[in-house]
Amino acid sequence: MISRNRKEENLNCKASSKKSRFVLIDFLKFIFSIYVAVLHYYAFKLGGVYRYALAYVIVEFFLIILGFFIFKRYEKYPSIGDELKEYSIGFYIIKSKFNNIYIPFFISYIILFIIMEYVNNTPFLFYFKDFIKNLYEPMLLPMVGIGNINFHVPGWYVSALFISLLLILPFIECLGVKKVLSFSPIICLLIYSYFYNVFGHGDVWYQKVYLFLPTGLLRAIAGIMLGGVVYIVYNHIVNSDFLNKISLKYIRVFVMLGWFLLVFNLDRKNAARTDFICIPFYLIFIPLTFYHDSKTVYTELINKTSSYLAKLSLYIYLFHFIITRIYTMKLLENHNFLGIESYIIVVIIFSSFMMFILEKVKFSMLKHYKLYSLNM
Repeated sequence: MISRNRKEENLNCKASSKKSRFVLIDFLKFIFSIYVAVLHYYAFKLGGVYRYALAYVIVEFFLIILGFFIFKRYEKYPSIGDELKEYSIGFYIIKSKFNNIYIPFFISYIILFIIMEYVNNTPFLFYFKDFIKNLYEPMLLPMVGIGNINFHVPGWYVSALFISLLLILPFIECLGVKKVLSFSPIICLLIYSYFYNVFGHGDVWYQKVYLFLPTGLLRAIAGIMLGGVVYIVYNHIVNSDFLNKISLKYIRVFVMLGWFLLVFNLDRKNAARTDFICIPFYLIFIPLTFYHDSKTVYTELINKTSSYLAKLSLYIYLFHFIITRIYTMKLLENHNFLGIESYIIVVIIFSSFMMFILEKVKFSMLKHYKLYSLNM
């Protein structure tokens, strides 16, 4: 009887010591990726007219989460240790984003490029010529003032993400994470106040600021640095005696109610300035959500589902525009069955299929590389 109790205690200890995912954050990624897809559907269905307010800073959510984990990683590994070998943390971050974001983006760009060329009745021999002509787009150059996004709208986000990382990461490497975190609130305040006073909303990607610098790059820098501010708030929450005394179920109710109100508030029309409400909201609720998830032990099934939704949200963001273009073609606009409900279902199915294919190819390539390196 005693040995049985000890076995159960050991099993419980092992279960509780297993690292749980940030399940609510992963679920929000999935919801917001669907929302971005719906936003683009209505925008192109109505000829570029946006029907929803408070949606422009949905992208900031993804940038903030990225910034949070970047600063957390740098604080966890402040110097180059044995795990990183001869490379810096920044190198591994760029490498990870290249494999997980750029490669799926490039494949989605190729698919969309071929579809659009076919729809425009472009002769097959001219495909390569048009591809070279628009090469700056898959090379992510629009965010340094070269060219424009003509085919793949998520390219604005991907371009801004990589260029901003190439600017921010060297600063963290040189100055140190603590110094960069200390002036990150000032950078966020300056950039968001500029957007608010000049444009009145956050839906600005391609306007030029100071000769060649696109506004989308400023927006990406602000989002990632805001992730640093969120990380600061999160650390204060974790070390707060007051919050540690509050029952986790009350925090859960408060957090879920806040996100519920935000998501349903996204449908407000003609209220562009109110999208900046999301910034202080994120500063409060993202750290609280991280805190809630860090204190909650989820089952293995929930963790696996959460991991799947997190990956799927990225593929939805990168691949949804292919379905958007197909659904908004003039040839299909009179078909009533091609509504928003079927669009969401098709986006999820297509993104899941592309994720299955690409993740399988990536896994086999990594396995082959490891076997090859061992043989060498």
